[in-house]
Amino acid sequence: MNRSIRLLAALAIIALPLVARAQTAITGSIGASADIATVFSFGTPSALNFGSVTPGSGATASGFIPLTRNVGVIYSLPDGATTGRLTGPAGNLQPTYTCGVGTTSAAIVAATAFAACNTAGNQLTLGLPAGTTTEYVIFNGTLGAGQTNIQPGTYSGTIRVTATPN
Repeated sequence: MNRSIRLLAALAIIALPLVARAQTAITGSIGASADIATVFSFGTPSALNFGSVTPGSGATASGFIPLTRNVGVIYSLPDGATTGRLTGPAGNLQPTYTCGVGTTSAAIVAATAFAACNTAGNQLTLGLPAGTTTEYVIFNGTLGAGQTNIQPGTYSGTIRVTATPN
């Protein structure tokens, strides 16, 4: 019996460090990531339409295109001096424009007016918004009375705006 107790004691002494090691804490890790998507898209535009104009009368009109974004943006006008030019039976009409960006489609915010509405190149750079935002690129056009005393017909054109993520 003594011998059995000694054998049991010897086995316990050998096994005790193994049991103690089995209780040591270990650390594992799991990688975590998120890819936040870029939001950058034009919405449906509202056309700038002077309507039916009486010859010799002035006319005004406003149009816009919404841009939804979560990045900075650089706005430019690729057509430069011909931006918004109207072409028709008597040739070209070049309205006078004010243009820029508004938080609604109704008004340009003074700090976001374009440098010019008829010059190629970058016109306005806006930084990263606090979150996803929708803003409106607005063009307000004016035809002077002297411009409309011309041959009748439909005069039409296009205002192209380029938005580059920044």
